[in-house]
Amino acid sequence: VETFLILDYIKNKNIKPVFWYNSSLFIYNDDLYSIKGAKEIVKVDLSETLFVSLREAWSHPFFAILEQILKQNDGKLAKPNKSTMINNGCMNKFFALNELFSQREAYLGDFILPYNIKPNEIKVFLEFIQQKMGSKIVLKYDCIQEGKGVIFKDIDKPESFQQITEILKFNKVKGKEVLIAPAYEIKREYRCYFTNNLHGKKVYSIKQRVNSDQIDVFEK
Repeated sequence: VETFLILDYIKNKNIKPVFWYNSSLFIYNDDLYSIKGAKEIVKVDLSETLFVSLREAWSHPFFAILEQILKQNDGKLAKPNKSTMINNGCMNKFFALNELFSQREAYLGDFILPYNIKPNEIKVFLEFIQQKMGSKIVLKYDCIQEGKGVIFKDIDKPESFQQITEILKFNKVKGKEVLIAPAYEIKREYRCYFTNNLHGKKVYSIKQRVNSDQIDVFEK
């Protein structure tokens, strides 16, 4: 019934729609891209676009960022379920991405958020990533145990293609969503930790993270 009503409305209003069925989409910074025929990547013009999806669930973080990009282009995301777009209480990378997106250049830098990328499209997708971000990238899972949620890969290495394919083939599945960003070899890193003492006050400490041949080395 919902599909019929939408199509009937489009017909009566003389709207020229673009239909996407099982399309492969990804967000690169402030833009939406689509992969055509596993060979061509096309930037989507989102100006004044009403993006309607008949999906029952909107839990994929892709839609939370897409909603903000549409607003920047005087468009709108139709009927998202807001309750699926909020922080679930863990170390949530996608919640942070959503909260900081309006100040992306200051706090996030370059990122790619894929949605429904298929195995036969990985090659052209990686070519796009390499062109925009370079060969060294990190693929970040959400809410995974610290130290296991960030995977370093060098696209130039022959074995990386199959490894990245294995990671990306579940990118549409809840809990397997992937955020992609450039990789940097960290020279010096500091982390802030806090805990509550017996009197209910927070105790803070600053720790320098050490990189050596044994721990925290690129690709180890």
